[in-house]
Formats: sequence, structure tokens, C-alpha cells
Amino acid sequence: MSKNFKVAGLSSISRAVKIFIAPITLLVISKKLSSEELAFYYTFFSLISMQQLAELGIGHVIKQYISHAYILDLDGNITNNAKKEIKGFYQLSKFWFDGVALFLLIVVGISGYYYLSLSNSNINWNIPWVLLVFSTAISTRIMPIQLLLDGTQNQVIIQKVNIYSSIINSVVLCFMLYIGCGLYSISIAIFLSFIMMYIMMVKSSVFFNIKKEILEYDIFIDLKKIFSDVFPLLSKVSIVWALGFIFWNSFNFISFSLLNIDDAGKIIFAIALAKAGFGISESLTQGQSTIFSNLIGNKKEVEARVIFKKYFKVSIIVLLIGYISFFIFWNIFPDFYIFNKLPNKLIVSQIFLFHFILLYMIIINNFIRCYKIEPFIKQSISMSVFLPVIYYISLKIDVNYAFLSSSILIVIVYFSAKKIHKRYKI
Repeated sequence: MSKNFKVAGLSSISRAVKIFIAPITLLVISKKLSSEELAFYYTFFSLISMQQLAELGIGHVIKQYISHAYILDLDGNITNNAKKEIKGFYQLSKFWFDGVALFLLIVVGISGYYYLSLSNSNINWNIPWVLLVFSTAISTRIMPIQLLLDGTQNQVIIQKVNIYSSIINSVVLCFMLYIGCGLYSISIAIFLSFIMMYIMMVKSSVFFNIKKEILEYDIFIDLKKIFSDVFPLLSKVSIVWALGFIFWNSFNFISFSLLNIDDAGKIIFAIALAKAGFGISESLTQGQSTIFSNLIGNKKEVEARVIFKKYFKVSIIVLLIGYISFFIFWNIFPDFYIFNKLPNKLIVSQIFLFHFILLYMIIINNFIRCYKIEPFIKQSISMSVFLPVIYYISLKIDVNYAFLSSSILIVIVYFSAKKIHKRYKI
């Protein structure tokens, strides 16, 4: 069985698990949380994603550099130069994510607490927010190991970890919600899934071999030198990463601020549903990103492009079928309780349209980034600057058409990016 086939198989299982679990989780969340609690639930995650401002895309960059550095000799052994480079990238990622954890505890924790306190609500969100910040900060400590395993072409164990962590996180979350733990459920689920990930990765024979062969390789690591090596790409990716925080969370923040808490909860929940389908579909190709990078690094661009195009088509079809099926179900069972937590169909259809167009562009962009380049800075700036403004103005004018103008913006940005896509025969 080829490695690509095995990774693809596990990736399919991972997607199947998400496809099966995601709707159940969303059903439990919508059943056990009120519209006001839903607003806080998803705003929590938007605030936690502020860690992107500290990460600045270092994970993406390190993963790409490790993938390109992972070179084997004729006997199938890692070259000494590869060991040196990979160990350096790993040490840099450890140092960086320690800083991310501190950023979460201090900056995100305090600023998020202040932002949430601006709402006029009787929901008990204070302690759940503090626990979420702590559990997320702790879970970031596993990221360097995950990047190392992924970059050294151990996607099999990464896919297995993703499968089990998805199951544990969802099961724990649903159980805690079911017994009435409310917003406390989030931090408990994150912490327990982190424990499982740590055991599966750190205690695995794969990591033991990498640790022995690479991390214990006796050589001096100059972090300043390593940072200077990755800085040309990181300086570009960091801009996109920081702007990405604004782009992905502007809908939630603006809705939470402008609308009453009940209406905000409905729109934010609809966005969460759209993102769930988006995430599952994107994972079809994103799970293969380090394979694409490694093939490109080994001068096998044609093979990488062929594999990518196959999964790209599947991603688009999966999301399209998912969104259409959702509306069919809505028409057949209009009284199903989950639909009471959503805005009207016109708004939901626009939210789905926005994410569908976005998926089409994002998948192609991410493949081109496997060349260790970041050519989409202008497009990212345009989306992150204009989207919040357009959505804010549209929401003030008419909430029923607020997302239509946002979709038009994405179409314009896509045609701008298409010029870059053609250079790489996509």
C-alpha cells in the first residue's frame, strides 16, 4: 500500500468521523445552549483565535521548511545536514510556542475578559472563559511535536491523532453539555483531547525514533541563524496570518457588537455551521499539504499537481452536496429545533455562498504556498481590510443582505488571485 494511499485513506476516515460527529455536536450544542449562550460560545473561540497574532504563521512556515529539509540518502537514511536543519526548526518552534502560550494567558485572557464584559447579559461566562484560556495555552505546547512529525512525513500518525482527538473532544463536549455543564464544557473537552494527543504523539515509537535520530543529534543550534533563514517567508506569511485573524472573526465580533445577543447568536451559529462544512471540505487537500511540499522539494511538481487537482475537485463537490443537503433537510423538517436557532433562509444561503466561493480560492492558494512562497499578501490585505467595513455597513443598512456584499468582495479577490494561479498551472 502506497504512503499517499494510506494517508488518503486515513484522511478519508478522519473526514468521515468529522462528517458524522460534527452534525451531532452541533445538534447537542444548539439543543443545550440558548441563543445567548451560543453567542458567547462562538465568540469565545473567536477571541481565542487571537493567538494567531502571536503565532504569525510560524507553524505553517516551520512545517514547510521541515518538509523541504527532510532529505534521505541513497540508503534511505536522513542526511546529517537534514538532521541539523530539522532540529533547528524544531527548537525555534518550541521557543515560539512558549511565547504563544504566554500571549494567550496575558493578552488574550485579559482583553477577552474586558470585551465579553461589555455585553448586557446574565450568562455566567466569567469562569468558563478563564478556564478556556488556560486549557488552550497548555494545548499549544504540543504544536512543535505535531509540526515535527508532519514535516518529517509521518502524516499517518498525525491523521490517527486527528481522528482520536476529534472523537474525544466531541464526545466529552457533548457529554458535558448533556449533563448541564454549559460553557464549562469547552475547556474540559480541550484539555482531555490534549492529554490524548500528547500520549499518542510523545509516547509513540515514531517520535522516539525521531528524537533519537534528530533531536538528540549532537550539534549546536543557533536560533538567531535559524530565524534569519525562515524570516523571508515568515515576514510575508505573518502579514497574511495576522490579517487572517481579522478576516475570519470579523463577522462574529461585529455581529456580537451591533445586534442584540439573541440575533447575534443566530447569525454566529449559522456561520459556525458553514465553517464546519468548510473545514471538512478543506481538510481533503490540507491534510496532504506536507506531501505536496515534500514532492515539490524533491522536484516532483507534476506529481504534486496531479494529486492536488484530484482532491481539489472532491473538496468542492463535498461542500456543495453538504450545503444543498442542509437546505433540503430544512424544507422537509422545518420544525426541527436546530432551525429555531438560525436566522432566515435568505441570510443562511448567503453565508453558505460566501464560504463556498472562499473555499474554491483558499484551497488553490494553500497549494501554491507549498512552494515556500507567499504571493497572496495583496489579496489578504484587501479581504481583511474591506470585509469588516463592508459587513459593518451592510449590517447597519439591512441584515438580510449583509453577507451578499461580502461574497461579491471574495469574487473580486478571487479573480485577482487567478493571475497567480495560472503561473503554477492551476
